[in-house]
Amino acid sequence: MLTAFVATAGDGNCGDTATAPDGRMQKRLPEPHTRPYRSIFGDLQLTRYVYGTREGQKIACVPLDARLGVPAGEYSYVLEDWLQRFAVKGAFAEAAQSLHALLGLKPSVRSVEDMNRTLAEFAATFIDHRPTPPAAEEGALVVLTGDGKGVVMRRPPVEAPRQSPHQNPKAKTGRKQMACVGACYTIDRFVRTPDQVIDELQRQQRAKDRPRPCHKHVWAEMTCVVEGETCNGRVTLFDHLAEEWARRDPAQRKTAICLFDGERALWDAWNSSLTTRSASWTASTCWSTCGTRRRAFSRRRARRRRTS
Repeated sequence: MLTAFVATAGDGNCGDTATAPDGRMQKRLPEPHTRPYRSIFGDLQLTRYVYGTREGQKIACVPLDARLGVPAGEYSYVLEDWLQRFAVKGAFAEAAQSLHALLGLKPSVRSVEDMNRTLAEFAATFIDHRPTPPAAEEGALVVLTGDGKGVVMRRPPVEAPRQSPHQNPKAKTGRKQMACVGACYTIDRFVRTPDQVIDELQRQQRAKDRPRPCHKHVWAEMTCVVEGETCNGRVTLFDHLAEEWARRDPAQRKTAICLFDGERALWDAWNSSLTTRSASWTASTCWSTCGTRRRAFSRRRARRRRTS
């Protein structure tokens, strides 16, 4: 069926010349070009005429590809979507194995990596043009949260004597780089008495009544070099959080809660990026001691259990 559909679209011959997307006129190359197209229906070879300056140079215009809406790569948009859904939850090799188990197609790990890198180029544009959630669908509280995660980096090979595998485990090898993950969402209040809080910790009886986060937006940033300038991932992340907070609560009418662990770098970034909006002070400093209070509460409960 797919082969018959492609056959009805023709061979892409639009005459001796055609207008490229940049507005320039390009001439038709003498021989048709063939490219692979892989979809959930199987593999297909597309043979069509292309337009450019001459053979061996970059192809400027492919009318049949534009008419059919096929991607620049050899995999269909559906396969790209499925592969990347698998890839964001596991390793690239596992994503390829999962697709092979479902459809019998087994792309190479390199192709999955290249696909991920190509799609990532559109992430910044997507975030910048994401619409603001409707005010009627927002909760009463604004929650801002952030955390760091060490990511193992593949370093380029160096010309040096091979080191012994029995190294000091406490030594810093420089294999990891810190990635910063943050989120912003709104949520309604969940009013409880102290007895209800204790009851929930033991039996989770009120879990069904807990409000759900509204329009949770998540970012992940890592320090990188852009046009020769180093961009700190933590600073970039908190800039995103500040912009999202300003968009979703421009009048500062909502109570804001900042949730971070005890890492000093996170609080320094919060202090430089988010404290310009005065509504954050009380909630954020309150939560900075949450871990200590939780541990003390756990110790008191353990002592009561031993004495009872």
